[in-house]
Amino acid sequence: MNSDKSGHRSDPDAQVVKFVRAGNLTAFAGLVRKYQQAIYNHIYRMLNDHQRAEEITQDVFIRVHKKIKSFKGKSSFKTWLFKIAHNLGLNYCKKEKSNPTALVDNLDKIDDKIIQEASGVLDRVSETERNEMIKDCLKRLPTEAKTVVVLHLHQEMPFPEIAKITAMNESTAKRWWYEIALPQLYKCLKSKGVKR
Repeated sequence: MNSDKSGHRSDPDAQVVKFVRAGNLTAFAGLVRKYQQAIYNHIYRMLNDHQRAEEITQDVFIRVHKKIKSFKGKSSFKTWLFKIAHNLGLNYCKKEKSNPTALVDNLDKIDDKIIQEASGVLDRVSETERNEMIKDCLKRLPTEAKTVVVLHLHQEMPFPEIAKITAMNESTAKRWWYEIALPQLYKCLKSKGVKR
């Protein structure tokens, strides 16, 4: 996000959102194109079900279109959008009485960033082995920790945005990251024989 003259962060989607609020369907289609894949990926990681992820992604954008006039701009449009997506994914899990344990099942893009964060712990194993180890270790994390990992690494969201999306405060999101996710990932990888 860019900062305005007063130091406040400006929303890169603010102008497009104004057009959408005024009924411009072309502007809305642009937002859909911009965020559809990221929303789908987030939902898919929660559910591990392509069909349901597609359906919920559509539901997200239908809801966004209906509720766009209620968007107050207190957060970025992206944060608001991901909060809607995250909540719809969780609602589906509750309705189906399932736990979003598949949140990080397909992490092809995320493994390099985890490697950076974990200080190169996995440098000595093949990429395929590394991906499988990471997937297995991430599946073992509590849901909240997996959510923080996916949003922070895969979606490259800062902790304040993660807090808004997940309804946890920023310090809690950081705690899930630094005190739970990273140490548990390191411990799990170490138990698999990966040394520093």
